[in-house]
Parts: sequence; C-alpha cells; structure tokens
Amino acid sequence: MAKKLAFVLPRFGRDIVGGAETLAGAIARKCAARGDSVTVLTTCARDNRTWENHFEAGVSEEDQVRVMRFLVDERQL
Repeated sequence: MAKKLAFVLPRFGRDIVGGAETLAGAIARKCAARGDSVTVLTTCARDNRTWENHFEAGVSEEDQVRVMRFLVDERQL
C-alpha cells in the first residue's frame, strides 16, 4: 500500500553534501522508487554557509520525488 510522505530539509538535491541532507534524501528517493508519494519541502539554497538562493523557487520533480522549494529570506549576520 503506497504511502504519502513528506520530508522537510534545509537543502535538497543530487549535488548537496551533508549528513542529514544525504541520508534523508536517500530515504526519500528509495520510498519514491518503491511507489510511495514523496514530497520534499526545502529551500532554494545550495550552500549552507551563505544560504544564498541558488535553485528556482516552486515545484519540480527529481528522481520521482516532488520538490517544493522556498526562497531564503535575507538574514542578519
């Protein structure tokens, strides 16, 4: 029986390196590959040092996973 799953990650993508991001991304992809409906909610950031928006905001699909990206607001350092 297929499940509906959502993952909330600070960053997501094939080229994103990070412990939590790598593990959760792999689990999301495996679940999608077995037929589950998987959505990842994440930011448009690629770099966890600058948090600059790199990816386009909105909905896309990557490896059978629905990805919803949200812009990172300007922040005070």
